[in-house]
Amino acid sequence: MINMNEIKEIMKTLDEYSIKKFKYEYEGMKVEIEKETDYPNLSEKVEGVQASHKINSKPLSAKEEETKHVETTLEQNEVEEYQILSPMVGTFYTRANPDADPFVQVGTKVNGVQVVCVLEAMKLFNEIQAEVSGEVVDILVEDGQIVEYGQPLIVIKKDS
Repeated sequence: MINMNEIKEIMKTLDEYSIKKFKYEYEGMKVEIEKETDYPNLSEKVEGVQASHKINSKPLSAKEEETKHVETTLEQNEVEEYQILSPMVGTFYTRANPDADPFVQVGTKVNGVQVVCVLEAMKLFNEIQAEVSGEVVDILVEDGQIVEYGQPLIVIKKDS
């Protein structure tokens, strides 16, 4: 099963090697990424994903949001602060359960694979990883708040 981090890496590789189109099909999941010719924006289509393997619960038909998300992802590699963006529509939680300590707080040092929050969608809890090493400088969402696809969740100041 392909995850959001792998999709991001595929998008970077497409841009790096000037590949215009990528298709992937496996066990009922289809991913198609195509680079437009006028600007290196990428469009993604994810179809046939079973609910238990949801990559994105919002249809990717809104071209403006799609372009904004891809541009933001590509720009984040060039700045000191990194925003973790929501990969789906869901409910944001800072801890695994109400009695547990939060995954992170402002000032917490994180590594690229550390879980920083969970998003609940359709009774499934999806762990969201830091993706970069650094220090949490801001948590932009309240615990229990509903978030949109591409919405900034947490800001991390990258390690130098």
